[in-house]
This record gives sequence, structure tokens and C-alpha cells, in this order.
Amino acid sequence: MRDTLSVFPRRRARTGIALVLSVLAACDSGTPATPVGLNDPPASPTTVTLNVFGVATVAGSGGVTFANAGKYAVLPQFAATKDFATGTNRATVADYDFSIGALGGVTARVVSDPPVRPSLTVAEAFHMRMRDIEREEAPRAMEYMRELRARPPVSLRAQAAQAQVQVDKDFQVLSSLTGNTYVTVSARLIYTGTNILLYVDKTAPVTGGFSDTEYTSFGRQFDQDLFTIDVNSFGSTSDIDANTKTFVLFTPVVNRLTLGGTCGSYVAGFFNGADLSGNDKANKGEIFYSSVPGEPAGGATCPPLALNTVRTSAPATFIHELQHMISYNQHVLVRGAPAEAVWLNEGLSHMAEELGGKLYETRYPCPNLPPCPLAGRGSTAQIFPDSAQGFLPPNFANAYDFFSSRLEYSLTSPTGFGTIEERGVAWLFLRWLADQKGDARLKDLVQTRNTSTANIEAVAGEPFRTLFADFLTATLLDDFPGTTVGQIPSRYQYPSRNLRAIYARLNFIQPAAYPTVYPLDVNVLGGGSQLTPASVAQTRQMKPGSLDLFKFTSTVPNAGVAFRSPSGPFLSTLNAQLTVVRLPD
Repeated sequence: MRDTLSVFPRRRARTGIALVLSVLAACDSGTPATPVGLNDPPASPTTVTLNVFGVATVAGSGGVTFANAGKYAVLPQFAATKDFATGTNRATVADYDFSIGALGGVTARVVSDPPVRPSLTVAEAFHMRMRDIEREEAPRAMEYMRELRARPPVSLRAQAAQAQVQVDKDFQVLSSLTGNTYVTVSARLIYTGTNILLYVDKTAPVTGGFSDTEYTSFGRQFDQDLFTIDVNSFGSTSDIDANTKTFVLFTPVVNRLTLGGTCGSYVAGFFNGADLSGNDKANKGEIFYSSVPGEPAGGATCPPLALNTVRTSAPATFIHELQHMISYNQHVLVRGAPAEAVWLNEGLSHMAEELGGKLYETRYPCPNLPPCPLAGRGSTAQIFPDSAQGFLPPNFANAYDFFSSRLEYSLTSPTGFGTIEERGVAWLFLRWLADQKGDARLKDLVQTRNTSTANIEAVAGEPFRTLFADFLTATLLDDFPGTTVGQIPSRYQYPSRNLRAIYARLNFIQPAAYPTVYPLDVNVLGGGSQLTPASVAQTRQMKPGSLDLFKFTSTVPNAGVAFRSPSGPFLSTLNAQLTVVRLPD
């Protein structure tokens, strides 16, 4: 997990093995499946006529009836958002009951206990604190920018003095998980580039640590590869200290932030929004902070971070955090607007990771599925080259975990900070959206005053609920086996990725972490493959911005599925809707 916290991803343990849906496909057209009854959600079922591979989305309570008998998949969903800005309950998101079953056979059963979320790690709690700091500091940062703009032009001599690089420099570094405590770090300059200045804490470990040569290598990678990708994709950073550079500081202070935690959860790096404000403790400059090898992180008895761990995590953490720095500049400092919603901000930072990984995929391509060329890889079984390992596999892992436990998490209503599962689905949604609208539109999501779903709608030119439904459909139908080229419209695919092939390969290589070949388990309505009016309905709970997945067989024409709230019509703010897919017999 990254963000203003940047915890290097650790997989959550899963129990059970998911049942994989083996037959799904798309409709005949790539036209967005605009929900039926969008403005007047029907209380009674809506009749739809679908050919094999047809897709329809029906808004509101009531459900659907099908003119044709056959096999279907149905995805009930709440295409809603609830962003938590303040308050003490940001770690929880309400669960809403829904019942689904055959028409005439729905029995509502209220589930009193919501799914239990994993408790927050100390690193996740720190992430929440960093988001609080950004919100708290935003007014001060905007005022500080107004002061800077009102000052008389700086002379050429003063500009030269500001841009002069210090060989030794002191930084104020946040040193508390929950408080506002800073320590002074004395650091030495290792690398000067076009875009960054890389410093290393003078107390960084020598034994088990990086050499100056390796720090210099990081500097070149950050400066020449990763910084350019982020700026070109999302926009410019601020330059409040007028030195035209972004600082990178490797310091064991970052490692020590989580010494009260457990091994395996630690802060890999972060960006502190307070540095861009007039705060007395702020460094008044653009800075990315990174952990170092050779120093314990997590619990006090944990082993020191290994060289390879930081080698893998530091570049991906840098490009992730730099997007946050750019987003804060574009939203708060340039436009005087609120910071981006957590879920979308996180998704964009994970998209930054993927863009970084694609650079290395281009350098060491695997034109088809493994075996891949050995160049750049430790094994021909690897899909991604060694240099892309920190950028790409964590995103696929996080998305896998979301869909494997989807009722516990949400795309648009994260638990304050965004769990790794929620970050995974946010990345996947933006990957699909960029496939539909073009990667060039990513910067439009950052260079704006809009936030959250309103931002998505303005850039995409479509209602969010339509995009959400089609994204879920694409996740089900991407590269469906047995179909011919062009049979599945690009609207219901990921043209830039073959999800099924990637997850099948990950399942083959790491079956313990990926116990199924695709992360979408399917609930069979009525406990069997036949949906009849006598089938017993299932009552479950779901969060705003989440989904469930069922399959059934209708043996007679005009059979249907009811989708209801046990207590009456759904809240209108939930944007309740059903997406249905006709399957081949």
C-alpha cells in the first residue's frame, strides 16, 4: 500500500477457494449500456430481450424479467459514492441490505451483523493521519501560495541563490504515526539531476544499506524515467521554493514510524502536504521521503529491511507519491480547490505505478504469454520483467483481493484511507476507463477543480453509474475464452491487458496467493443451477460502490429476478442497479 503513507503491499490472508464463472460473454454492440429507468427507478420488474452475449443494465428496485429462457449472469450493484472528509467514523462504511431471488419467491431476511473488516495496521492508521494533515493544511497552503504570488518579482541574483544546491542540508521529517512531531535530519547530497535532488540521511545504515553508487542509480531512475512519466501523464509539480527541483530524502526516520507495529506492515515512503504550506514545521519545498535498507521497520523486533525489498519498493513508491504531490498542486495550490477524493487519488497513483511498469515492459517485452524471453527476467515463466515487479504485480494482487471479498470493500467509499483491496479496484477501474477514453485523459482528472465521481463524469462525458456497470461487465467478459475476434466489443474488454491470461499465469506460478484462475466467484441463486419461482432468495449486504455476482438458468420465458431492499425501495443515493448478461447455453 502506498499513497501519503506508502506501505509496500502485503497480501491479506484469504479463506476458502472461490468458484470461477466459466461462461460469460459480451453483447453485440460496444454502445454503453445506459441503465433503464434512470430517472424513475421502477418498483416493478423491467422486461428485457437479450440475444446470447447481450447486456442490459436496469436501474432501481424491482428487478428484471427475461423474454427468453436461457442462462444469465446478474450483477446487483450500488453505483454510489460516499467520501469521508471529517469525523471519527471514517474507518467504517455502512452496509445496506438487498434481497435477490426469483420473482414471487423473494423472502426478506435482515442481516444484523455487517461483515467484519480487518483491523487497521499501524501503517494504515498513519496513512489516515497523513490524509488528515493534507486536509488541515490545505487552507494554509492556499494562503501561502497567495502570499508568494503577491511578492515582488525575485531578482536574477536571488533566483540563482535559491537554486544553488547545498551539499549538506537539514530537513524536518514527520516522526510520529499519530501526532505532529518532527525531527531534524542532516543529509548529504548524492545525486543532482534535471528534476530531482537526492539526499541521504547521514545516519542511514552502512551495514546492510545502499552504497553511494546505488543511491546514484536511484537518482538517475527517478530523475530521467519516473519523474518524466508522472509529469507528462498528470501535470506539473509545484515549485514553492523556486529551485526547479523536487527533493528525494532516504532516511531511517521513515522506517521508525511503524516500530510499534508488526512485521510486514511498514511505511515505505510518503509525501507530506504540510511541506507545501506556511506551516512552521514545513520544509517549504517539494519532498518525497523514503525508507532505507538495513534499518528495522514494523515491529521493534523485526529484521532490518533487506536491500532487495527497498530496491523493489522505492521506485514504485516514488512514482506513486509524486502523483499525489502533483494532484495536491493542481487541485489545491493552482486552483484553490479541495484535494481529490481518496479513492480516485489512490487510483491515479496506482495508475502512475502501472505507467512506470509499462516503461520496463517495453524495454523487456513478452509479445505473447510465457514462456517469455529471458532478457530482463529471472525466469521465462515471468509475465513481467524484474524491473517491473514493484510496479505491476501489486496492483493485480490488490484487485484480485477486492473481487475475492467484494462485499467487504468499495470502489467509491473507502475506509477513510483506502485499503489495498480498494486501491486495487480503483486502479482497475481507471485502467478500464483509460482504455476506453485514452491514457491522455488521465491528466484531465488531475488538472481540475472537480473531485470524485463528478470528476469522472466530466472527463468521460457519461454518468458514473453507466461507467460503473460497464466496467464491471468488462471485468467479467475480458478475453472470454472461445469467442472470436471482435465478438466482444472493446467497451467490455481491457484492450491494454488480458486479465484472464494474466491471472491464470499468476495462479499457475503462485497458487497459494491466487487460488483460482480468475478472482470472480459466483453465487448460484436458489442453491442450484435452475432459477424457479420457488427458489429461496438470498439476503446479503453491500457497500456503496460495490457489487455482487450471481448466475442462474431460466427454464421458461418471462421468468425474472427480483432485486429489492428488505425495508422497501432502495435509498435513491445508492444508485441501485442490475447488470444482466445472457450466456450461451
